[in-house]
Amino acid sequence: MAVFDAVHKTVTIKVVYYGCAMGGKTTNLQTLHRLTDPEGRQGLVSIATTNDRTLFFDLLPMDLGQVAGLSVKVKLYTVPGQLHYELTRRQVLGGADGVVLVADSGPNATENNEWAMKNLRENLTINSLDPDKTPTILQWNKRDLPDALPVAELQSELNTRGLPAFEAVATTGDGVIETFAAVLKGAIAYTYAKAGKPLKDLTQLSQTVDQALQQAQARAAAAETQDEATPTFDKRFDWDGYREEQQADGHDRQVVDQASLLSESVNTNMMLAERLDSLKSLEQLSARREEMMDALSELAPMLADHNERALPKGVTERLLKGAQRKRGSLLLFRPGEKVMDEWETLPGGTDPLNASTSAGVGSVASLLCERALQVTVVEDVVAEVFFGKPTAAAGGIASLLVAPLGCEGVPFGALIVYSDVSDASFDETERKYWTTASVLVGLSLHWHALRRKLSQAIAS
Repeated sequence: MAVFDAVHKTVTIKVVYYGCAMGGKTTNLQTLHRLTDPEGRQGLVSIATTNDRTLFFDLLPMDLGQVAGLSVKVKLYTVPGQLHYELTRRQVLGGADGVVLVADSGPNATENNEWAMKNLRENLTINSLDPDKTPTILQWNKRDLPDALPVAELQSELNTRGLPAFEAVATTGDGVIETFAAVLKGAIAYTYAKAGKPLKDLTQLSQTVDQALQQAQARAAAAETQDEATPTFDKRFDWDGYREEQQADGHDRQVVDQASLLSESVNTNMMLAERLDSLKSLEQLSARREEMMDALSELAPMLADHNERALPKGVTERLLKGAQRKRGSLLLFRPGEKVMDEWETLPGGTDPLNASTSAGVGSVASLLCERALQVTVVEDVVAEVFFGKPTAAAGGIASLLVAPLGCEGVPFGALIVYSDVSDASFDETERKYWTTASVLVGLSLHWHALRRKLSQAIAS
């Protein structure tokens, strides 16, 4: 079941890939990992036997991006398709917010596919999940087989409910992203509605998911060009060897209730996979904090350089790099005007909100900077700033942070940091970082202003 974290502005959604043995469930996750996570930011955990058959489950955690002001995290699981792992399938399926049924297009897999569909409905019901309401996507996998069954035949046999269905070749990636995008859209809308946060604009949800996946694929393509290796947490367990070792040590495993043993094993391994994901997140947070400290330590001497007659260029670039952000501006007020002076805008050009103006009101950036008395985060720019109708200049902005610049009650302007749907949300660590940065920049602006006044006084 989805978990909403109000403190960290996140929602975690669970999606399960279901189907018969050897249908391509694990291959879907492996291909998704390759296509969307070239930097290896998230690991693929696979509990499998030495012959590469899924034993318990596969887990692929993903950061989707921002939807309606919340960062969406996705836990992707597969279940073992072998008949004798019924208890495992049932446990892994528990709490699913969306399901992909992977059907084998091979001519000899019809009976197995029908069994998987029936088994899915039974286990959803046992887990108190309505099989008619839980978002479910069908994937006709292995379409590259020369004797693959016609799609029309698969539809008539398995898709009597008219569920969304996609053709795929999981080994090459064909149809994998499309299937994943479809189940995500359904699961997110379903989850938000159950939590009492129904999404008003499903078209925007669709665009957000598509944009996040397109950006991930673009990063993957760039990484492949650079021939970067992608690390994983792929763990292969020698189950047969373990069994032989236990027997050699005189342990009679038959005296243990098999259902209880398997249940405990599945739960323990799921907890282990979650802990591995948490460890990865902590490592990333530690690296971010170190980068922030380096940025602030480099910033102080830049701002206090007595050889500079004004605020030096490069401040915004260094601060953005420290926060692992790519887009932002340092804007200064123009006396008597409602449009900001763009002292520094990255990656270049014009600040998107300063370019969004209206007669008699001025720029959106000016309004935000005037109202911000402390570091402020706008979680959903489209809804909160543009009321669902963003300007062309502001296209692609999901959320933003405004850090006001001032000293001794004198406002100078603000730092505005932008994020798109694939970026992480602004957490408490980053808010503190931009608070410290804005104080340092504000002091520097004040100091340079005093120097100018002193120089003018001396000259006169």
